[in-house]
Amino acid sequence: AETFQRMLIALQDQNFYKKGIASTDSTLKSNEGRSMHEEAKLPRDDMQALRMVAHLIHLTALQTRALLECFLEESDREDCLVTLFNRIADLHNEKVFSVRFADGEQVNRLRKRLGTLVFFPWIQLEQANFALQLHNFDERTALCLIIHLAKKERLTNIQRPRWIKGDGTEDPLTFGLPRSWETFSNIPTEGTVYISYKCAPEDRNFKVRKSHLETYSNWVCDVTENEVLWWASTNEVPVDVMEFLEFLIEDYDDVYEAFDDIKRPTSTVLTLRDFEQGLRRLKCTKFKGRREMEQIMGVFRYLDPSGEGQVSRNEWGMLELCHKEMVYSIKEFVHFCQRSFGNDLNAAWAVFDLNGDNFISEQEWTSVARSSSYFGPTLPIFRFLDKDDEGTISFEEFEELQKFHEPPKPDLQAMEQGIHLMKVNGALMRDL
Repeated sequence: AETFQRMLIALQDQNFYKKGIASTDSTLKSNEGRSMHEEAKLPRDDMQALRMVAHLIHLTALQTRALLECFLEESDREDCLVTLFNRIADLHNEKVFSVRFADGEQVNRLRKRLGTLVFFPWIQLEQANFALQLHNFDERTALCLIIHLAKKERLTNIQRPRWIKGDGTEDPLTFGLPRSWETFSNIPTEGTVYISYKCAPEDRNFKVRKSHLETYSNWVCDVTENEVLWWASTNEVPVDVMEFLEFLIEDYDDVYEAFDDIKRPTSTVLTLRDFEQGLRRLKCTKFKGRREMEQIMGVFRYLDPSGEGQVSRNEWGMLELCHKEMVYSIKEFVHFCQRSFGNDLNAAWAVFDLNGDNFISEQEWTSVARSSSYFGPTLPIFRFLDKDDEGTISFEEFEELQKFHEPPKPDLQAMEQGIHLMKVNGALMRDL
């Protein structure tokens, strides 16, 4: 009963306390003698209880993300997602929780367990990296569908292709994936193909993506493009881009305001020259040094996935998606600190400052976060707090976390969509 009640609270309220649930009911209080570390997690034995009730509940993508945080071990989080995957009502928003699985091996394991075509980012392929084993029918199918999607959007969306053949030799695929592979029967049945996918928002063919989700994941996707929670993974974003984003959000509440300030007033797009001159006007010194032009060009190229030599307002929107994930992750981190070390962030500071020198180094930060079983991005948050770029966090910089003291709240719009989709999928299951 305690496990079920804890789980329900986690599903209904992202302000879920791993250290115990405040209640006058003695059945909900932590057993005397259990250590703080034991109270701060759901034991692996609870997976059986989760399986017993999984068929009674539906979740949204945001609720799934919150629930995954309750498990400390990678294997437990994978088991949790596999158990509840078919109960997620808004699978078109899967990127909201899948970005938390930063390890490519974890993603590959989940695809093997759930099925490559089932646990596949059909709606949001941006930033996705694939290692497709060609002896597997489903993975060849996925490769063929990615090629077909790129034909509808832009063939150059498929980036960094290479093929490790069955005998171990590598084909760098210098001219891209062979055009003959557009036909499924022409795709080889040995080796592994590695590719990544990028797409500018204006090139996105939502109709085709939605059709793939419905056809190959057997999932009803009764939403419009504007109703999707478009998301980004900060783990896949180059360091220079995140540095630039940190500079912008210090002075702008809306990254689109920065776009308007940087571009020429008479233009609707941003060229590399405009970008360089705009950074000088804004007195951006993030990239000051011998590699300044190289770093600026790297940021520009990242924002120009189509390679047209100009950044549109929609392409600039990638920074907004990264900003959203960053803010959400920081709020989750602050909430984690409250659960693990108490409401006073000074207690968290004392834990992270291992050597007591009044600075937190990158090594201290990552070491404590992992040893405390924090499930989320560590380096992006560290770099966000390191305002002076000295490679350490001072107490004054650490206090920036106070601004994010409020824990993240469920997205009500997404929950309403989830309820609607739950009814649709429930009717579909009855028909089957």
